[in-house]
Amino acid sequence: MPKEAYRKIHLLLQETKLSLQQQMSAGQASLPEAFMSDQGKISKGENYHGLPYQMLDFPAIFSKESIFAFRTMFWWGNFFSVTLHLQGEALKKYRKNICAHINELSSEGFFVSTGPTPWEYHYESENYKLIDIEDVARLAQENFIKLSKKIELENWAQLPFFAASQFQMLMQLAIS
Repeated sequence: MPKEAYRKIHLLLQETKLSLQQQMSAGQASLPEAFMSDQGKISKGENYHGLPYQMLDFPAIFSKESIFAFRTMFWWGNFFSVTLHLQGEALKKYRKNICAHINELSSEGFFVSTGPTPWEYHYESENYKLIDIEDVARLAQENFIKLSKKIELENWAQLPFFAASQFQMLMQLAIS
């Protein structure tokens, strides 16, 4: 990826982080206390299925016992996406709320991970599907849950607002 493109995407992810921070400080959802001290992290790589990517993990808590992460990702030539990843203790704590709000998540167009690993982000049928009521039984058994939405590259300027609004919605449904 050209250096200037990296820089512009990095700036967009920084702007997205600020938008998420504003959403969090508005206090409209009850968030885990550890999120308040999270600084977030922007990472980049050259080879996600052969193409460069950048991602913002914010807010995020990664530990051996628990993963609770909101990831905003840019995948070169494909899309921007936002994903809530729950695993371990975080999943145990919020699984019931997610299952109880399947209809709302479905009506908002969220995808749910169907793949064997939590580290895939493409929207092919073996990795994500639109969430629906039939997913409740499977989600009750999974060892991780990822809820995700994407926007097309031409809508890049909307990313900060998109990420903050999707984060707010997910927090209201999954956390509250």
